[in-house]
Amino acid sequence: MIFLKKVLSLILALCLVTSIFVITSNAATTETTTSVENSLKKLQNADADSDGNISTNDAQILLAAAAGIRADDSKYDVDLDGTTSVVDAVAVLKESAGTKRILSTAEALDIFNTKVNLVKERTPDANGELPQGALPGFEKTTTMQCKSMLITTTGAPLSSLNVKNMEYDDYVERIVDALSLFSSLLDDDMKAQLRVMEESADEYREPKTQVDVADTGDDVAHDEFYPRKYQAIASKLTVSDVASATCTLSNNHLVYTITMGTYTYAGSSYPTGSSGYKDRLNLPYGKAFNIMSLDETDGSTLNSVTYKNGKITLMENLSTDKLVEAHYSYTYVTDISAAEQNGLKMKTVMTSDVNEDFIFY
Repeated sequence: MIFLKKVLSLILALCLVTSIFVITSNAATTETTTSVENSLKKLQNADADSDGNISTNDAQILLAAAAGIRADDSKYDVDLDGTTSVVDAVAVLKESAGTKRILSTAEALDIFNTKVNLVKERTPDANGELPQGALPGFEKTTTMQCKSMLITTTGAPLSSLNVKNMEYDDYVERIVDALSLFSSLLDDDMKAQLRVMEESADEYREPKTQVDVADTGDDVAHDEFYPRKYQAIASKLTVSDVASATCTLSNNHLVYTITMGTYTYAGSSYPTGSSGYKDRLNLPYGKAFNIMSLDETDGSTLNSVTYKNGKITLMENLSTDKLVEAHYSYTYVTDISAAEQNGLKMKTVMTSDVNEDFIFY
């Protein structure tokens, strides 16, 4: 009986290893520069028929202008070299086909940073006015979901509990089945603990959603709710941080798409807890996303953490120069080992998705 109680308490403690990590989220202002204005002008010049889209029809208009069939217009000068040429028409054709963008990664990222940083801009100009696009109102919906939690154990007192990469809910079921063989020896408290384990196994994959609202001009809420949390700058991304960055014109909207690469950090080098806060802000994902602090307690060890599938999409109404919506998403994978107890070793590899959706008004 005493042996069974020890086994159960040990398994319960180790199965909940992820609970020993407190997960928390992790902001100089810029003005629209000449380079940003020129980049936007390239896209607007590419829309030769002014229908709010860049299409093959625009390329045909530019070809006609380049050939002298129709009057040249400075607004057709896509590469801003002073003339409308076949080069401009080809650039528009490739843009419309999605094979090569008119704006480079650096140009697209420059505009993106400018736009998202305006969401938190609080510095008035010489006339005491905030720049266009500063401090908009928005609703934010955050959804976090554990997609998978794999358990690996060795040295368990019951051989059937030694497993490799078994899903948490399956492992809990195995524990319940194993200990049910001794049901006559289990007291009410132990049975209650087993029920809690079964409930947690059913619930841990359920998405957790929270909705927050920032009012127009409410600078405190903007700093708190828009990535990066509690920072005055929303994005510090550079070309070396991203896999790609595009800015396209569609239906009279500018659509920015930032795609991140995959970054894996050894647990010994990942900046955990409050002491690692500033260092996390300088990681590629930390420059634009709210990322995990992964505070270690109870003697557990963070073996590694991976950030992947990062993507940001931002939509802006070109007519009003106002943001419409933004979507941030990424996946993080943590590999955590529990402290060894009586020869029993256990680790969990947890994969979770994070989504933050913003609707501006």
